Order: sequence, then C-alpha cells, then structure tokens
Amino acid sequence: MRARLILFWGVALTGLMVPWLDGGIPLPMTATAESCRVKSVYDGDTATLSCGNETIKTRFYCIDTPEMGQKPWGEQSRDHLRGIIGTEVTLKRHDTDRYGRVVAEVFDATGQSVNLAMAGGDGGGLWAVLW
Repeated sequence: MRARLILFWGVALTGLMVPWLDGGIPLPMTATAESCRVKSVYDGDTATLSCGNETIKTRFYCIDTPEMGQKPWGEQSRDHLRGIIGTEVTLKRHDTDRYGRVVAEVFDATGQSVNLAMAGGDGGGLWAVLW
C-alpha cells in the first residue's frame, strides 16, 4: 500500500510540473557555453569557477542539496560533488539569484551534466517532499 501511495504522488507531482517546463524557464540550449576552471566547491550545489578573467560563484540550476550545517548530509553532498565535477567544466548561465550567484548548468569535461549527476544519475538522490 505504501509503495502505491509513493508511486501515486510521484506521478501526480510529475504531472503537475510538466506543463511548467516550457513556460518561461530558459533551457540550457539557449545559454552560451563558457569554459571554466573549478576553484572550489562550497557545498553540493555551489561552486566557485574561474571563467576567463571572471571569478563566478555558481549555484547549480534546479539543484538543492543539504546545507553544510545539516550534518552529515551537507558534507556528504559537498564531497560527492567534489568527486564528480573535475577541474575543467562548461558553464551555461540561466539567471542570477538573490545572493548574487550565477545560476547555471555545469557540464564536466566529457560533456555530462553535473547537475543531473547530483540529482540522482551518479549516486545522488531525488526526494519528493509532501506537506
């Protein structure tokens, strides 16, 4: 019964989100790609990149990981990102958040989305929160 309930809510939430996907949210293909070097990783969804002459504090697009104070998950997500991101990346900007960080999708040296890897494709996890 519990598995059916989880499946139901997963399908229902996906169905509610799909119509929003093409409405006003810029997709990665519309952004200009920039070659960058990883300077540091703060947590599982924030890294500082050096792109040309610019140092960019980057928030990963569509990713929300535990904060560093949420032990041990914050440290685990940071360490996981450090393990998969590499040193050379490609950045596709989407927006700037309220803290001045560039919100972007980041691709590793092989062209794989680091954002997707963090969301579950490479040891990450995907959670649905129900209130």
